[in-house]
Amino acid sequence: LNPIVTFKWIGRDPIDTPWNYQDVDSIRHLWTINDGYTVYNLNKHPEMFEELWSPWVWYQSPSDSGKQTTIGDDEILEINTTYAFVLQAKDEAGAITSVFDTRTNVRQFMPLENSGPHLHVYAPYLGYYSFIGKNATPVMISIIAGFPLTFFWEGGASHYGGFVASYRYGWDIEDLNNPDDWDVHASPFHTSAPEKKFYFSTHTLYIEAVDNFGTVTLGQFEINILPVVMTKDLLWIDDFPSGEFYPQVYAFPQESEHDEFWINICERVPGFNPENDIYDTKEHFLIPPSIELIFKYKNIIWTYSTEGRSITWDDIVHFTIGTSSGGYPGETFNYVSAYLKAGGHLWTLGKSDRAGGLATVVPANARVFPMNLKCEIFGNTSGCTDTSGVNCMAYRDYCVTVLDKVSACFRVDGNLPKRDIDQDAMNYGYKDDLDPVTAAHPDLPDELHLWDKVTEPGNFFDPMARGFLYVEAYDPEYWMSRNLVSSQPCLHPMYRMKTRNTKSCLTDAVVAFWTTKYANVLAEAPGTVAAPSVHFGLPLWFFDRDQANAIADVIFTEWQIKQQLF
Repeated sequence: LNPIVTFKWIGRDPIDTPWNYQDVDSIRHLWTINDGYTVYNLNKHPEMFEELWSPWVWYQSPSDSGKQTTIGDDEILEINTTYAFVLQAKDEAGAITSVFDTRTNVRQFMPLENSGPHLHVYAPYLGYYSFIGKNATPVMISIIAGFPLTFFWEGGASHYGGFVASYRYGWDIEDLNNPDDWDVHASPFHTSAPEKKFYFSTHTLYIEAVDNFGTVTLGQFEINILPVVMTKDLLWIDDFPSGEFYPQVYAFPQESEHDEFWINICERVPGFNPENDIYDTKEHFLIPPSIELIFKYKNIIWTYSTEGRSITWDDIVHFTIGTSSGGYPGETFNYVSAYLKAGGHLWTLGKSDRAGGLATVVPANARVFPMNLKCEIFGNTSGCTDTSGVNCMAYRDYCVTVLDKVSACFRVDGNLPKRDIDQDAMNYGYKDDLDPVTAAHPDLPDELHLWDKVTEPGNFFDPMARGFLYVEAYDPEYWMSRNLVSSQPCLHPMYRMKTRNTKSCLTDAVVAFWTTKYANVLAEAPGTVAAPSVHFGLPLWFFDRDQANAIADVIFTEWQIKQQLF
């Protein structure tokens, strides 16, 4: 705890039954170094502590002096020393507490020098961070030039009986002890810093929270500004590690097959060089590509897997924002969102069954489907009381409102139609010509079918055995209607699926879409164009080669990186 700590208590005196009680008459307390036998001796030899007790104080005394006390303001507590704080009550007849127990009236605590109020800071696209004390390591973040930086924060000191009395913040402060170097003077109302944009160098933001005892917590963000270069056309992030050991039933691609398929697609872009323009996460020990690498490219294809070895996509987009009930765990900086917001274009896709796909934004213990991201990202709840999910990448940047699966853990809900993998599995996809963005691309194939090798008799996806399972679906009508919500206007279906049984609740659900959230953003780099990004809730490798190539041609033409033949 803090070197100055306030203890509060409730004193209850049972009248005739444990649940029928009145307030106690008076209270006294003591504090002492805890030698490991303190609780034992309090119960066996209470006379040893008689001189340490405070005077009895009436429970109803003014200023709540009978219900709380502060230790360390007039006393000196030694740092890194264990103490015991003990309470004893007296009733109106003079009977006193005779049992001392760490579950009720004894608290063991240790004052720490580097302690203080909690400071929780949120920066859109950068995540949530927590600080305590003055010696916290600065958070180091690299961000591109011109990226809007906005910070919000709140603090708390109730864990040691205090409260935050004031905040202040400042950029690039030379002397933290000089009040004039801070951007604002200390005030309980300074809980955010207005938007800032930097274009070069490194800049440090300091945020200070001070409690009512004068104890300080200092949060620091060291922001390294990177130039927006985007000189290259296309990067493929191969986050789909496999091997050569899979049996040839086409349930999963071998590494060489998957590489050949995607290199063939990427080489449809002039100048794509497999030696330089592929980032294979397996070859980099599953370390995500650096933000410096990401921002060298105007366009990125990111393929991922859910086989337990692809964790870079998961780590980047995983959503660990604090909920309305409190708690702010750390979050990996989601530079995928930052890249989109800056005008980069993404085509993301992969094995999206169970926990994969956009569902990786959801905490693992809450991945139950279907899921309304706005209200249910932290578990299925009644009503829509916690809407922090609107800040997850899938909702905010990809414009998805509801996530669903062919194969996953499904919710137990009386309103949920019967879920059956055999019935819900994908038979084929069809183009959504009713969507204006998709209709504007007549060269998209009308249908999307599985590759004939995948569906050969005896293979895993032989239609006589099963439909296609590795599918994530978006904004299915049955759950949108149930929740009385509409799709966001920036989600534009490209392909919908027909299920193995056309009576399945997933038939006609979106499985591939354009997201136009940042379609009009022009990256601050020469030669860039404004265009939508694309997401597929399935791995394209399993589908017809001519259709896949045609889809790639349309996307690359939209991004203006496809070679035009005249």
